[in-house]
Amino acid sequence: MFWYRKSLLFSLLCLFVCSTMVLSQLSSTQNDTMVSLYESLKGSSVPWDINKQPNPCSWKGISCNSTSSSITGISVSEFSLSSSDFLPIVCKLDSLQMLDVSNNRFASIPVEFIRDCGKIDGLKRLDFSKNRLVGKLPKFDGFVGLEFLDLSYNSLSGNISLELEGLVGLKRLNLSFNDFTGSLPTQLGNSKVLEELQVSMNRFDGIIPEGIIDYRNVRLLVLSQNNLAGSIPDKIGELSKLEVLILSSNKLTGEIPKSLSNITTLLRFAADQNQFFGLIPSDITKFLKILDLSYNLLDGSIPSDILSPQNLQAVDLSNNRLKGSISTTNMSRSLISLRLGSNQLDGKIPASFEGLKNLMYLELDSNNFTESIPVELGSCQSLALLDLSQNGLTGALPGELGNLKSLQVLKLQSNRLTGEIPDEITQLLNLSTLDFSWNSLIGSIPPSISRLRKLTSINLQGNHLSGSVPDSLANMTTLMELQLGKNQLSGYIPKMPPNLQIALNLSSNLFKGPIPKNLDELSWLEVLDLSNNNFSGEIPEFLTRLKSLTRLILTNNSLSGVIPNFASFVNLETSGNKITKSNTSPASEDEEGSLVELCLLLHQFLLTSRELDLEWFSSRWRSTRRQIWSKICDIEDERNFEVFWQINMTGVEHAIAELFKAIKEYKDIMEPDESLGCLNLQTKVKNRYPDNLYWSCRMKKYCPVQFKGQMIFEGLLGNQASRPLYYIFQGITPTSHKPQTATTASRAKNPILSIGCKESCEFLRFLKILVDHLMVSTLAPLAHPQTSSVSLLLPSVETKVSRKKLAKNERLRNGKEKKRTGFEFGGGDDDWDSNGDVEGGRQGLAIVIFLQRAHSCVPFGNGILC
Repeated sequence: MFWYRKSLLFSLLCLFVCSTMVLSQLSSTQNDTMVSLYESLKGSSVPWDINKQPNPCSWKGISCNSTSSSITGISVSEFSLSSSDFLPIVCKLDSLQMLDVSNNRFASIPVEFIRDCGKIDGLKRLDFSKNRLVGKLPKFDGFVGLEFLDLSYNSLSGNISLELEGLVGLKRLNLSFNDFTGSLPTQLGNSKVLEELQVSMNRFDGIIPEGIIDYRNVRLLVLSQNNLAGSIPDKIGELSKLEVLILSSNKLTGEIPKSLSNITTLLRFAADQNQFFGLIPSDITKFLKILDLSYNLLDGSIPSDILSPQNLQAVDLSNNRLKGSISTTNMSRSLISLRLGSNQLDGKIPASFEGLKNLMYLELDSNNFTESIPVELGSCQSLALLDLSQNGLTGALPGELGNLKSLQVLKLQSNRLTGEIPDEITQLLNLSTLDFSWNSLIGSIPPSISRLRKLTSINLQGNHLSGSVPDSLANMTTLMELQLGKNQLSGYIPKMPPNLQIALNLSSNLFKGPIPKNLDELSWLEVLDLSNNNFSGEIPEFLTRLKSLTRLILTNNSLSGVIPNFASFVNLETSGNKITKSNTSPASEDEEGSLVELCLLLHQFLLTSRELDLEWFSSRWRSTRRQIWSKICDIEDERNFEVFWQINMTGVEHAIAELFKAIKEYKDIMEPDESLGCLNLQTKVKNRYPDNLYWSCRMKKYCPVQFKGQMIFEGLLGNQASRPLYYIFQGITPTSHKPQTATTASRAKNPILSIGCKESCEFLRFLKILVDHLMVSTLAPLAHPQTSSVSLLLPSVETKVSRKKLAKNERLRNGKEKKRTGFEFGGGDDDWDSNGDVEGGRQGLAIVIFLQRAHSCVPFGNGILC
C-alpha cells in the first residue's frame, strides 16, 4: 500500500512538472501576443478565461506545436464576432499555420492583416467563410506558403484579376456563394499545384477559358450556378487528375465532349440545367460513379452501355428529349439511383432491374412506356422511391410490389392500370405516399390499408373504385391528404383521420344524405371537396368552425336552405344546389389591420424569440393571404392595382418594412447580410441554401416564380427598409414588362404605375414563402421528432424536382400534356384543377408532407433523398 501511494505521488509530481515545463516553454513574445488577443476579444462571446486557464494552449480553438510549444493554429469559428479589428494581432505569431474565423459577422478584412500576415511563410490555411464580407476581393500580397483559402458564403463582388497573383502555393480555393462577376479566374498566382477550385453561385460569365487546362493537378472543379456560356473546351479531357467536375445551372451549350471519357480518375460529372444538345457520348460513364445531365436538350437514344460500368452508382438523364428503350443488358449492380423521367422513352420497362439489389430510387415517369409493370421490380428490395407515373402502362398492379419493404413513395398515377388494388400493397409498412390516381382500377379500397401507419398522402381519385370508404381510415393518424374523388364510392362517410390537413376530396362519387357531423373533428383541414354527389339538407353550421378551412366545394349536390356565415377567407363554392338564401356577409374585414397585426406579431417573435401562438397565427395568416394576396395576384390592370393599393394597403407599407428589419436579425432563418439588395435564405441544415423555391399564386393565369439561392431585390433591404413599400417595389428586378405605350410612359414617374401588378405579386409571394419558411422551421420538429434539424429544407437535388414540376405545368399550358378532369387540391401531382387554376393551401405541417410527396422525396438519414 505504501509503495502504491509513493508511486501515485511520483506520477502526480511528474505531471505537474511536465505541465509547468510546457507552460514555461511558450515564449514570452507569443504569450504576450495571446494575452493581447485575449484582451482585444474581452467582452465578446469567446469562451476563454485567462484566470482559469493561464496557458493559451489550453484555450478552445488554440493549437500548439508540442515540440516547440508555439501557437500553430487559431480557430474562433462560430464565436459570433462582429469586429475583425483583432486580426492584425495574430500576425505577430510567426509560427502560425492555420487561422479559421469562419461563421462570424466580419464585414471586412483589415489591410494590416493582409500586410502583416502575408509575411508569415508558414501560414498554410485561411478560412473566412460564412461571414458578411463585402466589396472587392483584397489583394493577397505575400502568403507564399498559403495552401488553403476559403472566402465562400460572403458578399464579395467585382472582377478577379490580380488579387490572388502571389499565391503560388495555393492548392484549395473556395469563392462560392459570393457576387463575383467577369470571367473565371485562370491565373491564380500562376499556381501549378491547384487541386480544388470552387466558384459556384456567383455571376461569372463568358466562356470556360481554355486556360483552366493549365491547372494540371486539379481534382475538384465546381463552376455551377453562374452565367457561363459557350461549350465545354474539348481539352478538358487533358485534366488527367480530375475527380469531380460540376457545371450545373449555367447557360452552356454544344455537345458533351467525348474527351471526358479519357479522364480515368473522373468519378462525378454534373452538367444539369444547361442547354447541351446532341447525343450522349457512348462511353461517358466508363469511370464515373455519378452522372447528371438532366434538364438539357439531349436527344437520341440512351447508349446501350451507359449503365454497364460496375462502379456506377447514380445516373440522372431526366428532362431531356431522349427516345428509344432502356438497355436490358449488364446494368451496374452498384446502381443506387436512376432517374430517366420526362423524356420520350418507350417500349417495356426491362425485367433486368431484377438484379439491382442496391437500387433505392427509380424514376421513369412522364415517358411512353407501355405494357405491364414487370414483377421483377419486386426484387429491388432497397427501393425507397418508385415513380412510374404518366406513362401508358397497362395490366394489373403486381402483388410482388408488396415485397418492397423499404418503399416510402409509390407513384403510379396517370397510366392505364386495371384490376383491383392488391392486398400485398398493404404490406408496405414504411410507405408515406401512395398515388394510384387516374387509372382504371376497380373493386373496393382494401380495409387493410390502415396498416400503413406512416402514410401521409393517399391519392386514389380518377378510378372506378366502388363500395364504401373503410372505417379503418380513422386509425391512420399520420394521414394529411386523402384524395378519393371521381370514383363510384357510396354509403356513409366514416370518421376521418384526425390530422387531415392538405385536402379531403370525396367529389364525383355516389354519396348522399346530409353532410356527416363527424367532419367537425377536422380542425386542421384546409380544403374540403364534396362536390358532384347527392348530399342533401342544409349546409351544417359546424363547417364554419373548421378554423383552417380555406376552400369548401359543395357544387352540384342537392343542398338547400341558408348558407351559414363563413369567414371571408374561405373560398366557398355552392353552385348547382337548391340554396335559397345566403347569410354570408361580404368580405369586409379590416384587411389593413389584419396584415399589420401579422407583421407586428412576427416582428415581436423574430426580435424576442418569444413563443408564437402558431394556431392563432396560422388562422390569421390564411385570412390575410385570402384577403390581400390573392386579390393582388388577380389584378391584371395597372390602374386597378393603384386603386386597390390606395384603398387596402395604405399604412401597411411600414409594417412590412419593419418586419424585414426583424427578419434580417432572425438567425434561425436568415444568414445575416448587410449588403443592399441581397436577402440570403440560408438554413441551418448543412449550411445550404434551398436552391429553388417556387410558389404558385392563385391567378387567372399560371404565375410561376423562381427564387434561386439568393433572392435579389435591389434596394429591398438595408437603409431603404423603412421606406414605404411601394417605393421598395420599384427596386424589384422585373421579370417582364408590357410594351410601353405613350400613356404608360407618361406615368413613369408614378412609383406605383411603374411597377405593374406582376412584380408586386412576386414580392408578396416572396413574403408568403418567407412566412411559411418561418412556420415550417418552427413546426417541422413536430412532424419529424426523430430529427434534430429541419430536414424539410432540401439539399440541392431538390432543384431538379421543382424544375420538373414547373416544366410539367409548362407542357400543360402549351397543350402538350394530357389534361385531367376533376379536382386535385392541395398541390397534387400537377396542381391544376379543371379550370386551369392553381391552388395553394400549404401552410404549417402540410408543407413538410407536400414537399415530400409532390417532389418525390423520402426521408434519408438526417435529410431528404430526392
